Amino acid sequence: MKRLKIEKCSQDLENEVIYAGLCIHCGSCNAFCPHMDFNQETGEAYVVDECTETIGLCYNACPRSFL
Repeated sequence: MKRLKIEKCSQDLENEVIYAGLCIHCGSCNAFCPHMDFNQETGEAYVVDECTETIGLCYNACPRSFL
């Protein structure tokens, strides 16, 4: 099944996946987006700084963003 490219930013990922409790702490968002990081102790992802781009790297890399 082909995934559609979604043009959203790191704040969208934070609101729609992380705050919604859908994050599985895989680190995919952090690997693709300079605006994302994760807590070493808890594994929780978070936005480091505001993203003004909507290229969707972190959002599209996240396996939970399409639920």
